[in-house]
Amino acid sequence: MDTATREVFEETGVRIALVTPEEPLGTSCYEAGGESVCVVLFLARSIDEQTPAEHREKAWLPFQRAEEVLKHSESKAVLRQAMDRLRTRGSMGAP
Repeated sequence: MDTATREVFEETGVRIALVTPEEPLGTSCYEAGGESVCVVLFLARSIDEQTPAEHREKAWLPFQRAEEVLKHSESKAVLRQAMDRLRTRGSMGAP
């Protein structure tokens, strides 16, 4: 899962620990810039944050607001899965 943690850091400046690396939440596929993009999504927790190498927009949002701003239905479904998994687990757990 080094690829996932590296990509998140490069694009957002956030260092993460995957909570359940063996259990992806799902995959979100969509068209962007004329290309098909598929992203595998994991439940993770933030360890620290720095200025990103790639200057992408990011925001820390409460669940309801995050669901409102997500554009892709698959992404919204994965967000709901994450919330369900957090409720089941009771916490984010240790890395």
